[in-house]
Amino acid sequence: AFSRALSLCDDKGEYYKLLATLNMRHSEFSRAEGHLLEALKYNPDDEELYRNGAQIYQKLGDREKEATFLKETLKRDSDDMDSAFRLGTIYLEEKCYVEAGHLLKRVIAKNPSHSGALINLGVLAKRSGDLDSALRYLEKALQETPDSVEALSNLGYVYYHRDNLQKARQVFERLTEIDSTLVDIHLMLSMVYVRLESPELVVTECDRLMSLLGLNRNLTLNSLLDLSNLFIDIGKVLLEQKRAPLASLAFNVAMHLG
Repeated sequence: AFSRALSLCDDKGEYYKLLATLNMRHSEFSRAEGHLLEALKYNPDDEELYRNGAQIYQKLGDREKEATFLKETLKRDSDDMDSAFRLGTIYLEEKCYVEAGHLLKRVIAKNPSHSGALINLGVLAKRSGDLDSALRYLEKALQETPDSVEALSNLGYVYYHRDNLQKARQVFERLTEIDSTLVDIHLMLSMVYVRLESPELVVTECDRLMSLLGLNRNLTLNSLLDLSNLFIDIGKVLLEQKRAPLASLAFNVAMHLG
């Protein structure tokens, strides 16, 4: 039936394009890929095919091919800010910071309130050590999306590394109100409380972390050394879970306590 329908179709490129679109709607992305590549043989300059191809490869988890199709889309439509944002995000994830910054700034030039681009520019600035710019982008992003976990967590880290511990505390505490299961935020709060010399609050965070990780505290804390040992236990569990950056943070808390 498929071969007969194809033989009767005057525009085979449109036929394959339609099949690819139908497969995408049914989340059959591997089949959609095959039909889309066939469609491109007939219509290699069809802008929509490249845009659809980028979506297909995003769903298939093939970042390299997704980036290729996004570039082809932007060649044909330089005003496609959705594609520019997605490609800029890929560059950021791949640590291609110059390319990421160029594309993300293009997005906010067109749409100054694009919270995703503002957050990513904040992350880029933070990674580059430009904490002033990071602060500016992240605070503006939060004007658009006040409860963004990504914006708040990055803002908290910026405040922390600027030694503004009270503001870092406010941001991290707000994050735990939004989502109480964020292990990294509870660890950062623990470090903030250590530096603010609030051991009773460190104990509270320790208990929350142990609960999240399925650990039991079967001892009475008699000293900061006891508390330090609990954070070492937390770090060991995180290492077993292959969450090395979080384990390192737990060990850092333990070191400051000990």
